[in-house]
Amino acid sequence: MAKHTMQELYQWQALPLNIKVLMTAERIRNWVNEHGNMNIKY
Repeated sequence: MAKHTMQELYQWQALPLNIKVLMTAERIRNWVNEHGNMNIKY
């Protein structure tokens, strides 16, 4: 995982919740695309 500066972390922390949710969903999609869903039930 990439290292981030404290400034970046503070900026991300200040984002609205809906943006954080969208960013998290994108990270999950990328992970599944890279590793497969391994029959995860959701």
